[in-house]
Amino acid sequence: MRTIRTPITALLLALAAGAAPADMPVRVLTDDLRFERTDLVGLDETAALLRDAAGRPARVSVGSVVSISAGGASTLPPFVGVPSPSRVFVELTDGQRLVMDIEPSEDPEAIVGRVIGLGQGRIPLERIARIARPGAAWHADTPRADVVRLTNGDVLTGFVDAIGASVSVESDSGTIASVPLDSVAEIRMANPAEPASGLLVTDDQGVALFARTLNADAGGKLRLTTDPGVLGVDSRGEDTVAYERINARLLGLRSITPRGSDANRVLALASITTDSVRPTGDRRWTPAPVVERDDDPVLAIADVRMPAPASAVYPLPPGLAADRFACGVTAATPGPWTDCTARVYAELADGTRTLIGEFRVTTDSDPGEISGRIPPGSRAIVLEVDPGPSGAVQDAVTFIAPRVRTGN
Repeated sequence: MRTIRTPITALLLALAAGAAPADMPVRVLTDDLRFERTDLVGLDETAALLRDAAGRPARVSVGSVVSISAGGASTLPPFVGVPSPSRVFVELTDGQRLVMDIEPSEDPEAIVGRVIGLGQGRIPLERIARIARPGAAWHADTPRADVVRLTNGDVLTGFVDAIGASVSVESDSGTIASVPLDSVAEIRMANPAEPASGLLVTDDQGVALFARTLNADAGGKLRLTTDPGVLGVDSRGEDTVAYERINARLLGLRSITPRGSDANRVLALASITTDSVRPTGDRRWTPAPVVERDDDPVLAIADVRMPAPASAVYPLPPGLAADRFACGVTAATPGPWTDCTARVYAELADGTRTLIGEFRVTTDSDPGEISGRIPPGSRAIVLEVDPGPSGAVQDAVTFIAPRVRTGN
């Protein structure tokens, strides 16, 4: 395993006095799994300065922030500039995302080309988590083997050993397939995530960078500098390079601490496939839970909608040290007969369940919250909806951003 340079560990947001933009509406997720909609006033390497609805300022330690997200809904990261057959998103194993025009190369160990906004780059294949075009989701799980999805829907699985004008894939049987790059929709690499620390900035173009400095002014001009050595970008001898965009919108700032990346600090329950789904009450059958796309492309903690009263078991990954759960709860399709109880349990290996919390959902109830401790040794989280006195009619419930806090 090669030695990995530690990414940038500090972000400085310099808002010049008298030229600072207005407070930015944001959604903040902190280490205790609490979501809060507030305004971001400023940020330095130690704390974020927020302002609540009453106008009172509050400082929150950067170390306790998982994400600060701004901007509107976005299902896909748009392309920077004019799309071309060679232009792709390149996601690195440390969480950064670049836009790159891949060039033909005889280097089998890396991709080479122009990184939009940064300069010429050479990125080793072992540092790449994913290469994608428009149409791919913002986030994807790491596969057990490299996966190449073609624009015609075909899928190749094996080992990607070269990416240039074409992509070369070696199957388990030793057969090598070569397909043109412009026929490839997505490449997902089975490379493990790299340790990372610092603050990761995502903009409205889908580019995500560990930042060295970030400056904004009243005109909306954003200048972000990063370390080219970490990215594998040719800086022509300079220590930093600038990523600059007029009227850029910050979508998110993710705090990546030495304890681990946000990916292993907060787990979206919707990313787990259910072990079992059974009806509750007197029903003999129930539809499966539905994952609803999150409007936050930075975190992507999706909602889970239960179309009818049911109990769904979500097994936690083996070895995961989960210690806290949180979610919102609301009626998915409220009607005059909506009256049920939403519950969340932690389940041990022997099937014993501990109630984390419950909330009664009625026609007139406002969205509620369920949060609590996950007992040590829990193997699963169970989402459950029990029908009320009116039966299962109109008892659909949405668990809002169900999430689990994890350790290392």
